[in-house]
Amino acid sequence: MRPNTEYIIDISHSPDRKPRGFIKALIKRPGRPAEMVWFANTLESYQRVVDGYIETVTLASDLIIICNEEGRMLGLPHNCNICSMDFFGTIILTGSKGDDFASLKYSPEQLLQFFPELFGERKEETGC
Repeated sequence: MRPNTEYIIDISHSPDRKPRGFIKALIKRPGRPAEMVWFANTLESYQRVVDGYIETVTLASDLIIICNEEGRMLGLPHNCNICSMDFFGTIILTGSKGDDFASLKYSPEQLLQFFPELFGERKEETGC
């Protein structure tokens, strides 16, 4: 099932022009490489795209994964393993500003360096 696209705007069309109410995020769907997008920063949009209630996993003070809190139990397809954690279904990577989600500060190239599995590449066992 493809998520409702009103929440996602292809960033390649306007990389420097942030639409109002949107943040820069990375979307990773199972079996596909991650893609940088403009993402509507609302609870409804996160729930719609991960297909259920959200759970957040903090990877760094300014890097958060948003996923379906029941992805494994619901039988969603395996997506990736990051920092020895398995994720099921679509995940969204965002930045953070205080207690709020914010635009990512990292480029796809920077994220590839630390999380190659997001882009369909194999990660060497280095730990997180």
